[in-house]
Amino acid sequence: MSQVIIYGGAFNPPTVAHHAILRACVVYAETVGAEVWLMPSGSRRDKSIATDIEARLLLVDSLIKDVADAGRVEVCEYEIDTGGLVETRKTHAYLQKAHPDTQFIWVFGSDSIKMLKSWGGGEQLWNELHMLVVPRVGYELAEMPPHTVNLIVDVPVVSSTQVRDAQRTGTDFRHMVTPSVYQHMRKIAPIAS
Repeated sequence: MSQVIIYGGAFNPPTVAHHAILRACVVYAETVGAEVWLMPSGSRRDKSIATDIEARLLLVDSLIKDVADAGRVEVCEYEIDTGGLVETRKTHAYLQKAHPDTQFIWVFGSDSIKMLKSWGGGEQLWNELHMLVVPRVGYELAEMPPHTVNLIVDVPVVSSTQVRDAQRTGTDFRHMVTPSVYQHMRKIAPIAS
């Protein structure tokens, strides 16, 4: 059975934090012989994404350019192409049906793990998904889902919102993003929230 690590997120825009996590995913993928699929998310009940899809995909491609051994990384456009609100349980069901001989390993921050059981189908996700968990400060976990591995990574504290704000105000943000993302962002208008 093949393995695919799913690293999803808005990536609006991708930051050095996303880069650190993606690099850690690639290193882990090498140890288990897996691929990594970067999955830009569509809008969710708790988050609407106004940035143009094409612009987001170009930024994701720029992020991948700055990752060593990026040959293991592909972009999965399923969620961004759905056109409606996305939910992890629906994406998981679709991927399992489309790729029945693949074990998917989902990347979540410990903040998401703390809330996972409250999501649609959360109990099932908790018990069934294979996961890599990225520790986040202030979200220490007393309990872990059964199929979980801690992903050891030093994640810089920077958010996409901070990058968008810096871009809008003309503040230097090159330390918040990778070189390829920075070069691409300098060419485009400020990114929507």
